[in-house]
Amino acid sequence: MLYRFEIVPYERVGSVYFGYTREQVFEKLGQPTESFFRGRDTQPTDIYREIGLMVSYSEDNGIVDFIECVEPAEPIFQGINLFDPNYKKTIKKLQNSGYIMQQDKVGCESYDLGVGFYMPIDKLEAVCFFRKGYYDEYNAKNGLQKQK
Repeated sequence: MLYRFEIVPYERVGSVYFGYTREQVFEKLGQPTESFFRGRDTQPTDIYREIGLMVSYSEDNGIVDFIECVEPAEPIFQGINLFDPNYKKTIKKLQNSGYIMQQDKVGCESYDLGVGFYMPIDKLEAVCFFRKGYYDEYNAKNGLQKQK
């Protein structure tokens, strides 16, 4: 079974809004299947396996700042399934619509849309969504370049 999530860039993935607290996410989605900590994070990432969502929270204030869609999620933006196995065609559609996509070693991101495609071995593994300013803060903390 696929779970469709309407995407509103920098605002929400389905019914989960950037800026929600963990408790508000629980009210919308229930308890996660499991939780884990990435690297040195002090805030957990909650996994909802049955619907294909992973929700991460800001280290500074504990609000939703990053959401990953994995199978069986179907993130929909303007009628386009962003988790289409033919992700190259999806990325091309977005570029043809005027969105700038920046390629890196493990995928590509659009800072226009607040979306990233994670495909480390030329297979789409996740479509990620982030709040406005997420990568500016991430890069500043890690001594990386500011995103364009």
